[in-house]
Amino acid sequence: PPDYLDWQPRLNQTKPFVAVSLLNRGKIAGFIELLQPDKIDCLYVHPAFARQGVAGQLYKHLENKARQQNMKQLLVDASLLAKPLFEHAGFTEIRRNEIQRNGEILINFSMIKMLT
Repeated sequence: PPDYLDWQPRLNQTKPFVAVSLLNRGKIAGFIELLQPDKIDCLYVHPAFARQGVAGQLYKHLENKARQQNMKQLLVDASLLAKPLFEHAGFTEIRRNEIQRNGEILINFSMIKMLT
């Protein structure tokens, strides 16, 4: 389980965009973070809300905010599962990354989308 005391300072700083389900008594469906100057971080959708458009709506909201802040581009390190979402949103792959963590190799993709 997450260490909420450890996460609280980060959340206070990053102020993620949160999707809340009104049909499920305000349960958090997902969240996404926009780190300055142009980095998307921590896109997450609760499994109970997967494949219902939550990630896409979170991303659209984030992109609107980025455009309001006159950001020129958005960068993301997308997981294998998230890569199609970002490709559909207009991102292109810069490179494939292999990260070693606890004896495992994790793969993600550095991607970019120009906003101007």
